Amino acid sequence: MGNNENYKSTAIKMLHKGDFKSAEIYFKKYYRRTKNKPELYNSLGNVFRAAGNQQKAIRYYKKAIKLEPRFGLAWSNLSFSLAGEKNYLEAIRTAEQALELLSNSKSFSGLRQQLKKEVSSYKKRRMRMDFGKEKRAVLSDAQH
Repeated sequence: MGNNENYKSTAIKMLHKGDFKSAEIYFKKYYRRTKNKPELYNSLGNVFRAAGNQQKAIRYYKKAIKLEPRFGLAWSNLSFSLAGEKNYLEAIRTAEQALELLSNSKSFSGLRQQLKKEVSSYKKRRMRMDFGKEKRAVLSDAQH
């Protein structure tokens, strides 16, 4: 499996099968010739997000964005992981950044629609969290 494209396709297959460790290994082999490639970090973020490790996914998405600040897909993926961590305020900010960066891309129209729905959902969740905190504070004050 010396062909670099085979590494990529194998990594994607492993990711879809749920074999996250193998997916990570093959993505790293695929990108071994270019260490600071934002696509590598985005792909690795996807591996860890799929495995449920949001914190590690967030670190990889941020590395991708640091290397390529206009990488809309990495911004989008970062927003999903932030929401997975219930950090809705940051998730809203990053989703809106992704929407701006992807606004002229026809190939990401489905993702843009999903992001718009997610932003609305994040805002509602954020409001419920804030309301819950206020309600607990009022109840706590009433008990004293």
